[in-house]
Amino acid sequence: MTVIKMATACCVVLVQTPGRRPLRLMVGEPIEVGRECDGLMVGDPLASRRHVVLRCVDGVLWATDLGSSNGTWLNGELVEGSNEVAVGSELLVGTTTITVEDG
Repeated sequence: MTVIKMATACCVVLVQTPGRRPLRLMVGEPIEVGRECDGLMVGDPLASRRHVVLRCVDGVLWATDLGSSNGTWLNGELVEGSNEVAVGSELLVGTTTITVEDG
């Protein structure tokens, strides 16, 4: 498993894309997730180019969908606007699962 540290890390997520190795990521600065973005690129054909932004605010992860084609799902509910993502919660970006861990 690969671990990538971002500056001023405060939230830890586990990113799992089918057919790829899991990635543990420490999120400090806002990071964009998608197929073709300036942040975390996922090899997931069901993810949009610019799918979601993850932000850590005071140790709490927030997710904002960027108008993705298939939506971003939080524990089975469609994300609208910015949503708090609690420890143990799962975001679904295409077929990629992003799980918030206790950091």
